[in-house]
Amino acid sequence: MEIEEKGENMFVSDAVDHKGAPANKSTTGGWLSAASILTVELFERLSTMAIAVNLVTYLDGTMHLPSATSSNIVSTWAGISFLLSVFGAILADSFLGRYWTIAIFSNVHVMGTCLLAVLSVLPNLRPPKCNPSLPGDCIVANDLQLGVFYVALYTMGVGMGGIKCSVSGFGTDQFDQKDEKEKTQMGYFFNRFYFFISIGTLLAVTVFIYIQDKVARVWGYGSCTALMFFSVVVFLSGTKRYRYKGCPGSPVLQVMQVVVAAIRKRKIQLLSNNEQLYENQTDESRIKRTRDFRCLDKAAILDNVDNAMTEAENPKPNPWRLCSVTKVEEVKMMIRILPIFATTIMFWTVHAQMITFSVQQAATMNRSIGSFQVPAGSLNAFFIGAILLTLGIYDRVIIPLWRKKKGTHGNINTINNSISVNRSDSLFFSLVSLQTQPKYEIDNFGTSVIFNYIISQTISGLTSLQKMGLGLLISIFSMGVAAIMEARRLKVAKSTSSMVFPLPVSAFILVPQFVLAGAAEGFVYTGQLDFFLTESPKGMKAISTSLFLTTISFGYFVSSALVTIVRKLSGSRHNWLPPNLNNGRLDLFYGVIALICAINLGLYILCAKWFKKKKAQTLN
Repeated sequence: MEIEEKGENMFVSDAVDHKGAPANKSTTGGWLSAASILTVELFERLSTMAIAVNLVTYLDGTMHLPSATSSNIVSTWAGISFLLSVFGAILADSFLGRYWTIAIFSNVHVMGTCLLAVLSVLPNLRPPKCNPSLPGDCIVANDLQLGVFYVALYTMGVGMGGIKCSVSGFGTDQFDQKDEKEKTQMGYFFNRFYFFISIGTLLAVTVFIYIQDKVARVWGYGSCTALMFFSVVVFLSGTKRYRYKGCPGSPVLQVMQVVVAAIRKRKIQLLSNNEQLYENQTDESRIKRTRDFRCLDKAAILDNVDNAMTEAENPKPNPWRLCSVTKVEEVKMMIRILPIFATTIMFWTVHAQMITFSVQQAATMNRSIGSFQVPAGSLNAFFIGAILLTLGIYDRVIIPLWRKKKGTHGNINTINNSISVNRSDSLFFSLVSLQTQPKYEIDNFGTSVIFNYIISQTISGLTSLQKMGLGLLISIFSMGVAAIMEARRLKVAKSTSSMVFPLPVSAFILVPQFVLAGAAEGFVYTGQLDFFLTESPKGMKAISTSLFLTTISFGYFVSSALVTIVRKLSGSRHNWLPPNLNNGRLDLFYGVIALICAINLGLYILCAKWFKKKKAQTLN
């Protein structure tokens, strides 16, 4: 009997190996397999950040595009790339599976970075250099050159979208969450991986940007291509060791089914009792019917056709005309978080300024430290460092003070006796070690164990809504400081000859705006992850996580739209965002963003109060 039980424990119940046989724990999965998978994410993050943060200087300095146009190109590309991760997730969950999605899109990413490297070295694919004596007569890139550039950039973006949606999820598949030992291993592994990802990002905005600016673009882009190609080789080499799980199906279909079923039965009168409503979930997983958005309840009405189908020998209702009450309520839960979703978009518009106009500002200023010239894009190191420092201070200073004030000591208690925190594994974070079954399971979108860290912190610290609100408040100050620093830069520019370059003002006066924006992201990012994960129904966490990704996407789109609107309203005579920032009023543009952010914060507070009221009324 013990031998039979031991034999059963050798296999993962919900995974298979590359041949389709039950996955053997001794030969598949574990740390090595997860590391092979997450190498793709590590080098994707490094290469994408190294290229994205310094892209405006390439468009401005090499392709000779106006500053506002360069900013819009980068913002639009980033927005579309993050939006593509949603479609990539649907593709992975419904058709390809995570392995093939990663394999295909990582190669697409390699193609994109390789094409960028080729573009940067072939003279016919870029305009000639400007004449130093005639800086105003630079030849702008023609349609062919821009066309090839767009193909390369968006090929890379497609690859990025496909990778981001699947890598973390496939990594978690390599650990059996029913096995205590493997759950603990998964917690330690992903925490350390997140730390190295952060270090990789810092390397991207320092070392790799320096290579681009001081050595050659082709070497910078070429090194990114080589790293991505290496990650693909490492990933494919582990094919026989991986554990594979079937396509879980996209929760997007559930939302569509509920909406379609409700529309099809829109003329049927809805009674106040629940007897006419369909429910097929067990008592433990049922969600009670709520009073708001009652039009969707019609999707659960049993009519004559539905009754005939459910009374058959093999009852199988058509999900496009009949949904359970629980499924309807899950969609309602998603609807309730939409106002919070909408009012957090504006932060990512602020974020977009850090990799576009703020970098262009730095490019016009003195960036010398002794004899060393700091690349303009490398000022984002202060942004990233501020994120890590903010989370570290919050974890090591604010949380202990908060618990001391509350009269509690020691380690954070587990969530429902399920999550425990190990406080000695990271320089910046209280790292999480999963000792028992987590209450919030890893979702189809690949939510990593870092979410459990965020969840655990809210027990004795700020709630997710408070974190997001604080981050939105800090972002207003970031744009306000940016406007003041730009006004100071413009004052120097107007009093200096146009032939003087760079301007005799230190680029490090921009550090406060980077630091404030980074601190804001530390709160908004973790708050969003916490909120969208914990406030969504268990079966729809993929959609919830995709909402988080689309806030980033829409934030970049809003940035592009604001640039276009401001350029049109300010006119050609008093253009706030002309080709040369020294002749514009970027300070006023930053001021407009700060004003919009302030209005948005007010709306966010109202939405947060509405959400808390609805949650108190509908959730037990």
